[in-house]
Amino acid sequence: MDDAPVPGADGARRLAETMFAEALAAGQSTRAVADDAVADEVRQALRDLGRTADVRLRTARMNDLVVVARLDAAIWTDDTATMRAKLTPPS
Repeated sequence: MDDAPVPGADGARRLAETMFAEALAAGQSTRAVADDAVADEVRQALRDLGRTADVRLRTARMNDLVVVARLDAAIWTDDTATMRAKLTPPS
């Protein structure tokens, strides 16, 4: 996937910034990140961005995916099938 970060904090931070912007606009964002250490860096950067911007969000690791969703996003009221479809990463 083109958005997968290169190892290291800079790549993880860039991906987190992209995902954060998408979450602000669409309520959620999902990307494939195979490396667990990089995924942890992305999730931490997302939480830091949310804290700085005073945006309440949740991050998760699902298999090889990193997911972020705003707590005020409409996704939380969707049925499970719709929520999963929304959390499918872009191809």
